[in-house]
Amino acid sequence: MHEAELLADRIGILNKGNMLAVDKKENLKKVLKKEIIKVKIDKGISEDLIAQDGIKEKINLFRKIKDDEFEIEVENSSEVLDQLIEKLKNQDRKILTINVETPSIEEVFINFVRNDKK
Repeated sequence: MHEAELLADRIGILNKGNMLAVDKKENLKKVLKKEIIKVKIDKGISEDLIAQDGIKEKINLFRKIKDDEFEIEVENSSEVLDQLIEKLKNQDRKILTINVETPSIEEVFINFVRNDKK
């Protein structure tokens, strides 16, 4: 799967001889409606401080990695990033790193195959 993700522009997903999907890898990844925003800041923060106001309903999952690191799962990171950065600034937190990760093609494959069994 890793090689397909690196080399291919379009990917087909087969399960037991049935073609479940064929599309550009970016479009296949969007089907999962999941992006992970990973953040490292200069000092700790709680989920309650992040998940307030207009951002709370956009967060599917908050995961604290370390006191100064966390990740949130959202459907669309572009709807959340500006608010998240502003919220951290308002709480006097310095952002050291921030990364957005999309699902892997392997996760997409597993999702399609799992849904094909239903």
